Amino acid sequence: MKFAALAFATIGAIAIGSLFVVALIPGFLCENIFVEEVLSPSREMKAVVFQRKCASARDYATQVSIHPASALLPTGIGNVFIANTNSGAAPSSPPGGPTVKVTWRTETHLELSHHPDARVFLSETLIEGVTVEYDNR
Repeated sequence: MKFAALAFATIGAIAIGSLFVVALIPGFLCENIFVEEVLSPSREMKAVVFQRKCASARDYATQVSIHPASALLPTGIGNVFIANTNSGAAPSSPPGGPTVKVTWRTETHLELSHHPDARVFLSETLIEGVTVEYDNR
């Protein structure tokens, strides 16, 4: 009887510990909120603007990913651009990340504009064969 109780307690402790560890994994408790999808001129590629909030973060980050037009909406982080409001230094848009505007200039040239006071964590200049130009005025 004592063995069964000890085994049960051990299994319970392992289960609770596992949940605690999983909750600490970055990105585990994150939510992506779709903002806008902008198709390239040929409609073969798309730029997806979304906002991401994780349980451990204080505010939303606006993110941009470039994918083939047939791809599903991103569930992870952006592959082109990531920025937040820099603790309110840049104005926010609903639900809270900085406003980002994307414009396809050609099939292989995307222009991305954001507020100059946004805190930028990622700003790729070439992805999926697309050159990305930034305007932060």
